[in-house]
Amino acid sequence: MRFGELRSIAHNFADSISSGIGLPIGVYGYDIFEEAQASADGYIEIDFIASQVYGGSTSRVLTEALRQYKHWLPTLVAKHGAELSYFTQLTARFAVDRVYGPYFTVSISDAKGRSDTTTYQGVGGKKLTKPLTQ
Repeated sequence: MRFGELRSIAHNFADSISSGIGLPIGVYGYDIFEEAQASADGYIEIDFIASQVYGGSTSRVLTEALRQYKHWLPTLVAKHGAELSYFTQLTARFAVDRVYGPYFTVSISDAKGRSDTTTYQGVGGKKLTKPLTQ
């Protein structure tokens, strides 16, 4: 599997979470960026390999959405012809920047030692080309 395909899967997965719509999981009505901004640390980071959430507590609805996304992840990965075991790291950090607004950063690594961290702007996940102001 090409590393770029793993990066694409991770982006699509995090972008789906950022939308707050939850079509693939049937959970609606959450705003991960609002919750991240309101948290003491100013972000919410999810490690999907270790099933851990860092940076702030999450609402009941967001907690359920993240649980459902964790269960949906193998299905998404399989649709792309990959396996979850291809990832050794898959994290997504959601926050709000004073200039760029909502953004998320996706970090991945694979079993071959390749890794990438890319930041995307808000819902829709357009890749940021300039550094954040935080």
